[in-house]
Amino acid sequence: MEQLGFNPRDVRHIVLTHLDFDRAGGLEDFPEATVHVMHAEIEAARERHGFISSQRYRPGQWDEVKQTPKPHCTPGLRSYQWLMEIDRKTRLYNQERLHALSLDHSGEVRLFCSHDAIEFKAFADQNNLRSQENKSRFVN
Repeated sequence: MEQLGFNPRDVRHIVLTHLDFDRAGGLEDFPEATVHVMHAEIEAARERHGFISSQRYRPGQWDEVKQTPKPHCTPGLRSYQWLMEIDRKTRLYNQERLHALSLDHSGEVRLFCSHDAIEFKAFADQNNLRSQENKSRFVN
């Protein structure tokens, strides 16, 4: 991440759609970030009823996550999303809230899909360009 021009300590907020091991892994790499997730998801992760729920969560990854009141996934993840879905109504509600967040705070928040290498690279390139511009202001 640092090779792409990002400092993990600069990340202030992480919004998770769910606490599956593929999303919650690595949260400890962002020590200054507040992690936001719906209360219903934390409860589902704690209870872990049934085979799928018992396999999808790793509590040690998110034990300090804060409860608060969905970024778009790539097409290849849609089947995984459907397979792992437990509460469709809540999942769709989360997507609506993130869409509203992106519209209401478009100048402050940038949502991107962490599974899309092309989108992540574009985000990193844009951040590197801003870093270079900020550095040149101090040099001149």
